[in-house]
Amino acid sequence: MRSEGNDSQKGNGRIRKLLILLVAIVLFAYATEVTQVDLREPLEPKRQENLISLLRELARPDLLSYENETLSTNISVRMPCPEEVKASQVQNEGRTVLLIPNCATTTQDVTSLQGEGFPPNASGLVRWYPAESETTRRLAEFKADANGTFRVDFTMPDIRETADPQRIELQELTARHITGLSDTTLLALDKIVETVLMALMASTIGTILAVPISFMAARNLMTDIKLPLAAIMGSILLLPVGGWLGWWGTQQLVALAALIVALIAVPVPAFAQDAGNAAPAGT
Repeated sequence: MRSEGNDSQKGNGRIRKLLILLVAIVLFAYATEVTQVDLREPLEPKRQENLISLLRELARPDLLSYENETLSTNISVRMPCPEEVKASQVQNEGRTVLLIPNCATTTQDVTSLQGEGFPPNASGLVRWYPAESETTRRLAEFKADANGTFRVDFTMPDIRETADPQRIELQELTARHITGLSDTTLLALDKIVETVLMALMASTIGTILAVPISFMAARNLMTDIKLPLAAIMGSILLLPVGGWLGWWGTQQLVALAALIVALIAVPVPAFAQDAGNAAPAGT
């Protein structure tokens, strides 16, 4: 009889575990369907590029603020390409920039940007100013070699067909000066100091509370005390609760007193005004 009862209990336990597992699987499947989880999205090239950019930012934290001096060189590009495809060449302070070809019809058309006469190891950005847009689009980054030459290939992220040429800007970084700590660093230092001060306050309050408790504990070890230490600890822990209850009760009494004063004082001016208006009629 006892073995049969144990077997039935084990069977019920297995059934219960199986039901819990099935419910968990159903809930997990429903959550996956509702949230539209797609494990292929993190593998998309655009997301991988954003992840690499984020990791670079984490590896190079913005500790200092800089003042950059730049030199801009503008070159024109056409969208779409005309019947006769050409190249564009501009010069700026000894620097020569060549765009081959100087047009794009689709987002798959590869455009080559070449530069000569740049300072050794000069670097910068290539930006595009789309037509009828207040924002710019980043096309590529360039870095010159020891001879001051570079070449970058890119495709246009979008095609804005216009009759007039559009502008591509090469922004070269010519100088960079440190102006001080960045806003991120200042905010981090402020939070560090705040955390240290909060820890100091917590340690001070804890020490103040621990001193009398330690004396009470030592006395409890040496002599017989009718009041147990647990009751003492409970009363100390309930002190903040009592303080909060006292503050809350005071606020309620103040609100009640204000309400009573308002109920008594408000009708008086109205009654006096009604009496003043009725007096001339009686005379």
